[in-house]
Amino acid sequence: MSGGVQTEAPPAQASAPSGLSAKPGHNQVTLNWNASAGASGYNVKRSSTSGGPYALIASTAATSYSDEGLASATYYYVVAIVGFSGESVNSIDVGATPA
Repeated sequence: MSGGVQTEAPPAQASAPSGLSAKPGHNQVTLNWNASAGASGYNVKRSSTSGGPYALIASTAATSYSDEGLASATYYYVVAIVGFSGESVNSIDVGATPA
C-alpha cells in the first residue's frame, strides 16, 4: 500500500466570455458580449493600450455595459467572467474611439 497523501486538483478556471463587441457613441462606448453558463457576473476592464494593462472599471450581472464620460481617444476593453471558481481569463480585447 502506498502511504501518499491525495490532494484535490484546483478548480478549473472558467474560459473567457465570447462575442465581445464595442460600439462608440457620443462620449461613450457601449459593450456587449455573450452570456456564459455558470457566470454570476462579469468584470469589465479598460486600457489605453491594446494588450493592457487593464484596470477594472465595473462589475455587472448584465451582458452589456456603457462606459460614459469619455474623451475622444481610443480605449481597449476586455471582460472576464466571475463565478464559483473566481475570475476567468480575460476575453479578447476590442477597441473603440468615442465621437
